[in-house]
Amino acid sequence: MRNRNYITIFLLMLAAMLGLAISSCGGSSSQAVTFSQLISQADKYNGNTVTFEAYYFAGFEISALSEAVGVPGTGEWRIVPRGTLIWVESGITEELFNKLYTQTQTPSGYPEHIGRLKVTGKFETGSKYGHLDAYQYQIAIAAAEQLEWTPPPGATETPTTGDLQFKVTDLSNRPLAGAKVVSEEQPQDQLVVTGMTDDNGTVTFKDIKTGNYRFYISRFDYVQQNNLQAMVIPGQTSSVTVTLVQDVTSPSPT
Repeated sequence: MRNRNYITIFLLMLAAMLGLAISSCGGSSSQAVTFSQLISQADKYNGNTVTFEAYYFAGFEISALSEAVGVPGTGEWRIVPRGTLIWVESGITEELFNKLYTQTQTPSGYPEHIGRLKVTGKFETGSKYGHLDAYQYQIAIAAAEQLEWTPPPGATETPTTGDLQFKVTDLSNRPLAGAKVVSEEQPQDQLVVTGMTDDNGTVTFKDIKTGNYRFYISRFDYVQQNNLQAMVIPGQTSSVTVTLVQDVTSPSPT
């Protein structure tokens, strides 16, 4: 009888130990926190799996979470992360990535992707993480879902094209029709720009890439003008006036 009691007590102790072990394993389940809680109590959550909402920002040499996003006070309009950043080691699927808002007019020339997410993953601190070891915090995302978010007002892409108009005249300021205007240098991926002036001595090139161009202008009986510089400004029409000098050495048409 006594032995049976010992066995019962032993089994109860074993069950309690197993329950403690299971409870301990359950401690690794995700903990719901806010972004500010996670940063302010980083040591507490170090090595734990956490769930929180944040803004994801990915671009040239950056993949990070932030508590907020905003617009810089100076320079071209674009959305940038605000506040403390958490480096994202892994976990953003291609399907989710392709659903994010994309801005292409960036300082690096590489597109940037932004979205609001609810993420779950292992949080780490106490070392240096990410590009150039510039981050104090890191997360390896195990699950992520996109949350509803509308980019701030003004979130329109800066135009990448503009118009360029040439007006060609003679020394008496009379318009010259039939002058050929051709680009010798143009921005990358822009085809050669070419056209002929109309009766008003003008030719307009619409929706060509922004940047610097170099042109020449030629017309029968007139000296060709070379190395004419022009700049196309996003969303605007730039104007260039050129005066051609009659070529007294050229033979008269018959």
